[in-house]
Amino acid sequence: MKTKLLLLAFLLSFTAKAQDGILDTSFGTNGTMDLSFFSDFVDMKTDYYGKVVALGKNTSGIPILVRFNSDGSLDTTFDSDGIKEIDFGNTDETPASFCIFDNGTGWGYLVTSSKSGKIARILDNGSFSSTFGTNGIYTYSASSNPISFVNYDWENYKIIICQSNSDYFSSTGGTIYRLNPNGTPDTTFNNGNPVNFYFNSSIVIPTSIQSDGEGSIYISGYYATTSYICVAKFTTAGTRVWSYNPSATGNTVPGYFIDAVDNTSYSFGSSWSESVDQMTVRKHNAAGNGLDTSFGTNGSAFITVPNAYYANIKSIAGQYSDDDFKIIIAGRSREQSSSAMANITVARLNSDGSLDTSFGTNGITSVPTNLSSYTLHVASAIDYETGKLYIMGKTGEASAGRQSQQSTLTTVPVSLSKLNLSSLLSVSDITKNIITIYPNPTQNILHFSQPLKEITVYDLSGKLIKTQKELSEKLNVNDLPKGIYILSGVDKSGNKFNQKFVKN
Repeated sequence: MKTKLLLLAFLLSFTAKAQDGILDTSFGTNGTMDLSFFSDFVDMKTDYYGKVVALGKNTSGIPILVRFNSDGSLDTTFDSDGIKEIDFGNTDETPASFCIFDNGTGWGYLVTSSKSGKIARILDNGSFSSTFGTNGIYTYSASSNPISFVNYDWENYKIIICQSNSDYFSSTGGTIYRLNPNGTPDTTFNNGNPVNFYFNSSIVIPTSIQSDGEGSIYISGYYATTSYICVAKFTTAGTRVWSYNPSATGNTVPGYFIDAVDNTSYSFGSSWSESVDQMTVRKHNAAGNGLDTSFGTNGSAFITVPNAYYANIKSIAGQYSDDDFKIIIAGRSREQSSSAMANITVARLNSDGSLDTSFGTNGITSVPTNLSSYTLHVASAIDYETGKLYIMGKTGEASAGRQSQQSTLTTVPVSLSKLNLSSLLSVSDITKNIITIYPNPTQNILHFSQPLKEITVYDLSGKLIKTQKELSEKLNVNDLPKGIYILSGVDKSGNKFNQKFVKN
């Protein structure tokens, strides 16, 4: 037994030292798994239990929400086979967006339609919520063919939706809805009425709706003609904050990411520099009226991908560990030739905007595809419990001669890759077993079997929630919303400790 424990300790030590950003070769084929049941891909996230959840369409053209185990197999505890079909009642439906949902008494997922003002609430077991709308689908708007995004305001347990009034935002603008968990209008938001707004007379394509640690709402989009970012901020009551007006200069088609820890934000996309397109990240200050000049070069970080003429960021994930913050960017890059294939490209930046060369190969990892497009969506998500990074996107096309949606695909259109993030695994399972936390679940005070210091608490999206520096045998979590969290700390001997706990 002693020999086995020593061998286990050695293996855990070896694993913890594996380089970040390297494909996990135990997953799929050399770290990548092809998913033949997808015909299209919209987005991917990790949920409370580290499960990978992806939204897209199946080969029959039906919207699907799919949940995977950590080894890439379908999670059959979710709708019996891991795949949930969603019928919004529309033909040629590509679902618009989804988010993780938790109202304090139960959790699951929210999915919006792209053809009508409908939203589906799916429980964690894969069934539709019987208390949400009609058979789990709620109609919040009569608009047709909108672009809509959904998210969840964790601070106030509210559903927030941004919907364009047409295929784009334009002079007719867009609409914000804030709903209670059962789908009814939130009367504290504009007296229960949706809030209409517009950016200017130009066409604006929406990209996201987000909230910060105070429950404020942020709508992002970009101008179709100039490709500049535009962001509107609203209070929890629905009042627009006109002083909040971050801007991005240069040729950038940006996404937008709020760091709810300090309410700074990042815009990202592609920018022309040094005769090539570069992956570009810009950091905005908390006031939303300028760039943070301590980041990159005067607020902008430019990442040149080797051997690539085009490079474009499509998603950002914030990696929080101890007191450090890193930025993981995922997108696509390819050579100048139109016949060249575009790699899915992942990189990691330090908090100051410099490329983190400890990640991948000199800061960058690439996954080859059978597509030439460098603008298709790529999603990234971190599993903090196992120290893994998931990357998902389209990697191939269906046969051009396909006559019906039921026909068999000749190439795999969507792939899921798994990369190591061993820097998150700051504690071995041996140390974890020595220290216990209790009661778990807890309502108020979390006790430790050994005193801990440098305590940090994260939610399962990786957002830093709470810190406590001094050595203590307990932590007051009464101020945290109900949910699942990860606690990290250091014992008297300097051993680091991670464990999940539930606040109820």
